[in-house]
Amino acid sequence: TSANAIDMEVSGDTLFVLMQRYIGDGRNITYPKGLLALFSIKDMENDYQDASNALATIELSTTNPMSVKVVNGQVYVGTHADYNGDYGVDADAKRGIEKVDLAAGTSSMFVSGAKLGGGVITMDVDYAADKAFVAVRGAFYGAASVVEVNLATGTVKTIDGLNDPEGGLSYDAKSG
Repeated sequence: TSANAIDMEVSGDTLFVLMQRYIGDGRNITYPKGLLALFSIKDMENDYQDASNALATIELSTTNPMSVKVVNGQVYVGTHADYNGDYGVDADAKRGIEKVDLAAGTSSMFVSGAKLGGGVITMDVDYAADKAFVAVRGAFYGAASVVEVNLATGTVKTIDGLNDPEGGLSYDAKSG
């Protein structure tokens, strides 16, 4: 039941640590909701061994988070959720991109897996254009795609010609 760090992002003087949680008994795995912890970089420099000094810990609304990005002051978390019987994920509201409200300490679905076509594997962003590029796992193993998400509106556009994005994804801001 311990949390495992899956991704980190630095924005200003804050470190955002995204954590997956799961419970396994050797045969079955269940995923409690993911966690996002915020830490003061200055405090961590002074006492880097005491991670219990989190500024905030926010429980996500979905499970198995994969990526966190801070874009223009907004925090987005891509989640994968659990696998189906074909080692893929369903295109539904159990996964997608959440938007975190730091003031309220809550997270809610921004773009569901139904719009994305599945669960988030990884995500990178074009900070200047307010867009996310998301590798999405589909209904069965090997069914993966890349979509572009407008972070201002939540609209989704499929990007053709990119094969097997499950290994990773990176956006080159210089060349676009």
